[in-house]
Amino acid sequence: MRDLLLGRPHLDLDLAVEGDAIALARDCAVTLGGAATVHEQFGTATVSGAGWSFDVARTRAERYFYPAALPEVSPASIDADLARRDFTIHAMALRLNGEDAGTLLDPFGGCVDVDARVLRVLHANSFRDDPTRIVRLARYAARLGAAIAPDTAALARRDATFLGMVSPARLSHELERTLAEALPEKAFGVLADVRALAEVLPPLRNVAALGAAYARLRKDGGGSPGANEYLCAAAGGLSRAQIQLMESRLELRRELSDALHELPRAAQALRSLDGVGSDPVLVVDRLGDLPTAAVRGAGAALGDGPAQLVRRYLNEWRAVRPALRGDDLIQLGVPRGPAVGRALRLLRDAHLRREVHSVADERARIAAWLAGHDASGCA
Repeated sequence: MRDLLLGRPHLDLDLAVEGDAIALARDCAVTLGGAATVHEQFGTATVSGAGWSFDVARTRAERYFYPAALPEVSPASIDADLARRDFTIHAMALRLNGEDAGTLLDPFGGCVDVDARVLRVLHANSFRDDPTRIVRLARYAARLGAAIAPDTAALARRDATFLGMVSPARLSHELERTLAEALPEKAFGVLADVRALAEVLPPLRNVAALGAAYARLRKDGGGSPGANEYLCAAAGGLSRAQIQLMESRLELRRELSDALHELPRAAQALRSLDGVGSDPVLVVDRLGDLPTAAVRGAGAALGDGPAQLVRRYLNEWRAVRPALRGDDLIQLGVPRGPAVGRALRLLRDAHLRREVHSVADERARIAAWLAGHDASGCA
């Protein structure tokens, strides 16, 4: 309902069913010519087809026996289902059948809050029941440009420490969804305002510096940043011990964990270089075996000079390859074996330094190299 009321072009459609949601999902899949992916343990399903999908779930009630616990779930009415939601703007439903079809159910004033672009929780223990709602609060505030009701902000500040009780897997899931936003630094700013940023990413404090790093990251030419790049940029100026503290709070995918481990080495390599005037061969040698996310993150975090150097590395130098390949070099007289690799490296370096510009130049460079070395080894 939120997206429909806001007139957003891409609707995230969810059907809540007072009955057998899985049976309805299967019927919908047959009728619409799609497929139903069923999650029996949760009583939910996703119906999808070419370019469309929607979720179907049984209406339910939730009970939390202690803060941050996973809830005990039981079937319930639509009224109870709406009462378990996170914010008023999500506690609305449009009846689709029966005599009341087309009626908007809005028991908590969500429609008014959508119009006012205000985020408000439904009850005082909402963040204690599920502290990850604080991360969602920040995410929706950033995405929708929404204000946070003063009483909701106060509750978030009061209960921010309960995020420390959330499992690494759940926290990481919410963090990655936040990092997938167009401007995740806005969400981090909200987390800082409600004193929750240190609970999500323990070493981070300076939101202004984080915003500057993210702005550099989006300009570096390495493609649209994803969660890996954003998290590496957030951690790019941290020590190895601080990064380990961050990792201990999260459950990260292997690719991202590997990039974080290489961040200190990427930062050290960038500090050792002479900025944008560095020898491109030296830059490629020092950065070439590092994960791209680590290089982009470290460059963005360290400042404008390192960020500009990373931009040149990504856009100009990283992909430089000679036109001649190994078989071509062998035909020119380069012995099989390690000499081929050395010859390819010679040509790559010559291209990086703009000493050769064509295949003819490459052939001439190889001929000169062979003439100056023992052809059997080409050391």
